Amino acid sequence: MNGTRTLLDRIGASYKAIGAPDSILLGLSGGADSLALLFALLDLKQDEGFEVHCVHVNHHLRAGADDEANWLAALLKGLAVPLRIKDVQVPAGGSLEAQARQVRYAAFEEAMRETGAEVLALAHHAFDQAETMLMRLMHGTGPSGLAAMGELSGCIWRPLLLTSKDALIGYLKSRGQSWVEDESNQDQRMLRNAIRYRISPEIEALSPGALVRMAQTAKLIGDEEEAWAQFEDRWLIRSASLVSPMVFLLTAPFMAQPLAFRRRLIRRLCGVYGINLDRPQTDALCALPNMAKPVRMNLSADAHALCTRSRLHIIPADIEQRHMPLTGHLEKVPAAQGLGDGKRVQTFDAGKLAGAQLRHACREDRIIPLGMTGSQSMAQYLSDRKVDLPFRRFWPVYARGNQVLWAIGLGCAQTAAVDEKTQNRIQYVFKGPLPGDLHQMTEEG
Repeated sequence: MNGTRTLLDRIGASYKAIGAPDSILLGLSGGADSLALLFALLDLKQDEGFEVHCVHVNHHLRAGADDEANWLAALLKGLAVPLRIKDVQVPAGGSLEAQARQVRYAAFEEAMRETGAEVLALAHHAFDQAETMLMRLMHGTGPSGLAAMGELSGCIWRPLLLTSKDALIGYLKSRGQSWVEDESNQDQRMLRNAIRYRISPEIEALSPGALVRMAQTAKLIGDEEEAWAQFEDRWLIRSASLVSPMVFLLTAPFMAQPLAFRRRLIRRLCGVYGINLDRPQTDALCALPNMAKPVRMNLSADAHALCTRSRLHIIPADIEQRHMPLTGHLEKVPAAQGLGDGKRVQTFDAGKLAGAQLRHACREDRIIPLGMTGSQSMAQYLSDRKVDLPFRRFWPVYARGNQVLWAIGLGCAQTAAVDEKTQNRIQYVFKGPLPGDLHQMTEEG
């Protein structure tokens, strides 16, 4: 009874910690783990009043799969719990385990939409968590990998991560409830199963309770990862932009950080484009700002890094096709005697602006710099003013045809400048960010 109370208290505390959702969808395999969670949720429901829906995914990979689905349907009918059975086909090729997981989670997402559930409850327990840690450690993971599965990851809720498999079986036996055994879980050709049947028992034999303690360690690491992520966020807001396609960080404050923290920042930067670097690549990228001159580093087929005098950029291969909205606009204000700052505020000869419009710079653009008579390409103009290469294709200009009248943030062209013959002045203020300004990221990817 004490074990049952502990289990229910732990799930109840987890339920409140994730915001006490009104509707829960449980992924139900029919095994001991998910059935234990089902009955625990039904017990908890009596006090909390939330709705419980279940979904069973039939992969049709085993001879008895249909019988198990029918057995579950009968069980849940008797419990008056709504059950959706999703029949899926696992694609051939690649890892069977990975392919099955992909179609299973797609079925879960579909059931979430159908039921309107707020969270998807899965019955991963402490032994699963320890196995995940061991698998990731074997593959050379970092701290975030060792955190393994989170209690709440998006809409996926795992309330049993600190509960042993033995406790779940004991709970079911106390209720006289049977369960299904999936014989495929004993196939030791799969790494997880090999760990489960060969390594985990040895660990428990050497140190009873070690698997639960490993799960507790994973939670501790996860808590610390969350704290570090908050520090990362604050640093990135001050010294980086994670808004595609302007993804960069300032090298001076970056190089002032310890290497371990720089690695974390690099992972965040590359994560915008879904790039996963190995440790040597990460360390090479961390050291890139030490180079005496601008340098490029290939990261993958989809992106490369470019380190300039002051910034480290992550540039997607398809940057030419990426759209960057021109969020700024020109605002007309009463003309003053002054010429403005030439950056965000500029006074023009009104008679020289006919047909001009605000847009991004393009390859064909030319400008006559203020005080000069000859024109030069905008590419050269921007280069002379040390504008980083990734910014140049997105630079805002006020132009008539391919004649730039104002390179915003940099200077007015002689073509539209006020002179002694000017009769009518007009002043514009540019409202909006320039490429290279720092932005707080709202969506990664």
